[in-house]
Amino acid sequence: METDSSYNLTSTAAPVANIQRPTNTHKYMNTISLIILCLVFLFGTVGNGLVIYVTGFRMKRTVNSIWFLNLALADFLFTSFLIFLIISLAKDYHWPFGWFMCKLSSVIAIGNMFASVFFLTAISVDRCLCTWVVVWSQNHRTVRKAQLICVCIWLASLACSIPYGHSRCVYSRKNFTVCALSLKANKLALTHFQFFMGFLIPMLAITGSYVAIVMFLMLSCFALVASGLGCGMPSIRPQVREEDNKIVNGQNAVSGSWPWQVSLQETSGFHFCGGSLINQNWVVTAGHCRVTPGRHHVVLGEHDHQSNAEQIQVISIARAITHPYYNGQNWVNFNNDVTLLRLASPARMSSRVSPVCLATPGSDPAAGTRCFTTGWGKTGQTSSPRYLQQTSLPLLSSTQCRQYWGQNKITDAMICAGASGVSSCRGDSGGPLVCERSGVWSQVGIVSWGTSNCNVRTPAVYARVSYLRRWIDQTVASN
Repeated sequence: METDSSYNLTSTAAPVANIQRPTNTHKYMNTISLIILCLVFLFGTVGNGLVIYVTGFRMKRTVNSIWFLNLALADFLFTSFLIFLIISLAKDYHWPFGWFMCKLSSVIAIGNMFASVFFLTAISVDRCLCTWVVVWSQNHRTVRKAQLICVCIWLASLACSIPYGHSRCVYSRKNFTVCALSLKANKLALTHFQFFMGFLIPMLAITGSYVAIVMFLMLSCFALVASGLGCGMPSIRPQVREEDNKIVNGQNAVSGSWPWQVSLQETSGFHFCGGSLINQNWVVTAGHCRVTPGRHHVVLGEHDHQSNAEQIQVISIARAITHPYYNGQNWVNFNNDVTLLRLASPARMSSRVSPVCLATPGSDPAAGTRCFTTGWGKTGQTSSPRYLQQTSLPLLSSTQCRQYWGQNKITDAMICAGASGVSSCRGDSGGPLVCERSGVWSQVGIVSWGTSNCNVRTPAVYARVSYLRRWIDQTVASN
């Protein structure tokens, strides 16, 4: 190849045959590009700098804040290095910064492009996992792991950008210098690599993640619509006089007034736990009840254990699904104390059998709200009452509850009520703690544990439905 002797080659690559200065048309287009780049530089550096300040110094360190901090950092570096391109364009592509900055700016630009795409992919996959595997995410999605993933993304982005920096060279002719791809660079290979690693593969992962999220939301909506139609509205109104203080110190319920109440019984007819009907196919109860399909069954519509005249429904249990992180061996902490029972045949809805609504995440009533618990558990007079019992009791805040039970025993998956002269007791386990709002009853708790003697001056502990709701929805939707 022939070369002009006036060229000063400052790279190890072969020289270019000619360096063309921009035409008037190119100058016009460069002016438009320059304006756009200046705006991107201004708003990008300021905007991403603000995000870095907020997520890095003002917000609590969480997995989400780690994602967005690193994403903003990648975009900040990219927009900051635009200043070199802006100056070069302002000088009609003249590059006055030398070969090192030519390579470095290319590495920064391409590397942060890869980093931004990889972080967006990580955020999308993370959201998908949080939607589909809620329990796993709650227990394994940690700040340390997110930081480790971010380090891996930065290293991968650097590795992906090195070939682009290596292929950049500086060519000079008299006082005019350009930063461009080397003639030896395999442009086609670099383009294909950037297309697959920087676009196609991340786009497929991002699209797949959000498709999976949409599918889950659709399944959840179907499940919620099925379980929510007519929930929490008994045909027979319960008597809910708050002054009743005779469960321990409860009173006989009005027959049929708690239509979601379930009696879990052995084949002999012995009642051992309560539960709640949440739709025609599912019952929610406590994990420590240890329900076994084939050995136990569900009884709906019952009020009087000794009556043969009631139109009850006795339904076999097809499957019992206990929360995967329920620890039944540790009495100190019955955490995630919930089991879902899939009925072998659908329950028949009637005036005496209908589902309860479930509390949604973050919707717990305020401390002091009077709610009701029901069951056939031990009372002050008998260990096995004939009639379904009910009692009104106030909710306690987590702070109040920890004052009774200590800081380590009460978790976010628990809610407390009572310490007011009434209490749930043995036999009530798995039964509902429900609160009324605008005529609709929602279950906020599942009877879980308390004192061994059912002390009415100590709060009873219930599994917090609002905390467990996402797992419940996920399990119902996927089964």
